[in-house]
Amino acid sequence: MPVANSTVHLYPINGACQDVAADATAFGHRDATYARVIAGMWPDPADNEANTQVDA
Repeated sequence: MPVANSTVHLYPINGACQDVAADATAFGHRDATYARVIAGMWPDPADNEANTQVDA
């Protein structure tokens, strides 16, 4: 992780969203229990290329 102010959020998926059939809407992962959001942030746009580079 090249940037200290990156973060991960976990949101529960439960309740009414699991009462809908998986093929009823564009959101098909109704059996999931959590949604994960990974956010990388840095203050200087000059660091964009280095911080978004994908290592093979």
